[in-house]
Amino acid sequence: TERYVAATQRHFPPGIIGPFTLQTAVDKDLKFWVYDVSPRIGGGTNVHMSMGHPYGNSLWRRSMSTGRRIAMEIRRGVDTGRLGELVT
Repeated sequence: TERYVAATQRHFPPGIIGPFTLQTAVDKDLKFWVYDVSPRIGGGTNVHMSMGHPYGNSLWRRSMSTGRRIAMEIRRGVDTGRLGELVT
């Protein structure tokens, strides 16, 4: 993920901003290969409706969907005068 973000910053300043999904496959040697980039919230996030998002729920200590996290970050950007860093 960090290498992808750095590449977008280098080739397309200011780089990718917002949610994206790196779609990957794993080969028989357990090497990960990125084969597609989705510059949006990945479709698999619908599972949150019934199970929650384990990483987000642990990090934020409450039910936290991707959409809720984005809304929270935008609100924080407005409140701190840094919205321009979040949107283009």
